[in-house]
Amino acid sequence: MTKFNLDLKLKVVHEYLNGEGSVVLGRKYQISSFSIFNWAQRYQKYGVAGLKKRTSGYDYDGDYKLKVLKWKSKHNASYSKTALNFDISNPGTIANWQKKLNIGGVSALYSQRDKKSKNKFEFDKLDKLEQENRNLHIENAYLKKLHALIQQ
Repeated sequence: MTKFNLDLKLKVVHEYLNGEGSVVLGRKYQISSFSIFNWAQRYQKYGVAGLKKRTSGYDYDGDYKLKVLKWKSKHNASYSKTALNFDISNPGTIANWQKKLNIGGVSALYSQRDKKSKNKFEFDKLDKLEQENRNLHIENAYLKKLHALIQQ
């Protein structure tokens, strides 16, 4: 996927908003008309900040993904409109979440990283409970022996 610098995006968006067609601009700059339309929408909603390159590696948690998909469903919105509403630069991201939800259910929206951290927490909790259980067994055995010694 080709990355476009901010100056080019602004130039194309201004031409588009001044009436130049997205197909004509697409041919002129070798950019998809969808990208041009998307940039124009983002520019109108968020200004120049909507066109700036975002740092990669956004990691949305499962709760946020579910919130986005519920909003999309409630408003019968397109992926593009939903992405614009939640400031998600690529509508395909939401389409991927929808696919995961359809195939694997709600739990599929939680990344492996989320699952690992939850599992780690659960394992830590389990380890603590097992240690506490061992300590209580030792204490119980000690008290039984003490009681037996007192009885003698």
